[in-house]
Amino acid sequence: MKKILLPTDFSTNSVHAINFALNFFKGEEVHFVFLNIQKSSEYITDDLLTASPNSSVHEAISSDNTENLKALEAKYRDKFQDEKFTFETIFDFDVFIDAIAQIVSAKNIDLIVMGTNGASSAKEVIFGSNTLQVIRHIACPVLAIPEDFEYNTSEKVLLSIDNNEIPSRAALAPLLQLIETHDFEIHVLSIYESGCTKTEENELQKKLADRLSGLSPIFHTMENIPVPSAIESFTQLTQTDMHAVFIKEQSFLERLIGGPDKSKLSYRTNIPLLVLKA
Repeated sequence: MKKILLPTDFSTNSVHAINFALNFFKGEEVHFVFLNIQKSSEYITDDLLTASPNSSVHEAISSDNTENLKALEAKYRDKFQDEKFTFETIFDFDVFIDAIAQIVSAKNIDLIVMGTNGASSAKEVIFGSNTLQVIRHIACPVLAIPEDFEYNTSEKVLLSIDNNEIPSRAALAPLLQLIETHDFEIHVLSIYESGCTKTEENELQKKLADRLSGLSPIFHTMENIPVPSAIESFTQLTQTDMHAVFIKEQSFLERLIGGPDKSKLSYRTNIPLLVLKA
């Protein structure tokens, strides 16, 4: 059974990501874990700052959020009662990234599905800080859903490869599973910011064809173009339904998002982004 973590702050954006996940995985046997995380610093009151974890203030916050989680679970349990879905809700008072790491380990999570924006949903912030933290620090694949993306039957997925950084078969497993269950047409875009030789291109495609054996990938190459521009241009021109990237080192992530301290992407992703991990 696939285990999927759905972090939520009950914002429109996070619920939108949940809606996508449950519709996308119809027909599969999936255990969904709804997770809400709160930290004391979000409640700046004299009572809370001086209260113990067992105080009434903490209990009130915990009770309210637990009830919201139960309501969310009941809603989706009823809506998807004919599917092979099971549900679980977890509320945690903790540092966000620590709570995510603990749940991923304890529950053997296969995939995390999140919205691209945080609760503020600020238009200038393409990837919220929470989503970026998970992508950077959690060793689990992440599927990030843009807030304006409407679910439809997906047909075409893009795997972008940066400077010959070929993912292992194990790292590709989440993507291969999606292709198998959704009958995706897979396109592979090799990006060489400093150019490449024909021999390098052929060797890369041969290795990738072996990793993607049985899938008939369609190969493309872009040279002398920054990573964000190459990806944005390709996805727009080919009407791609999902984009997958493999992140092994921080360097590629930083080139993709535009710098280690920025909270927005250099390109505006309009489609779900699957982040694969080594």
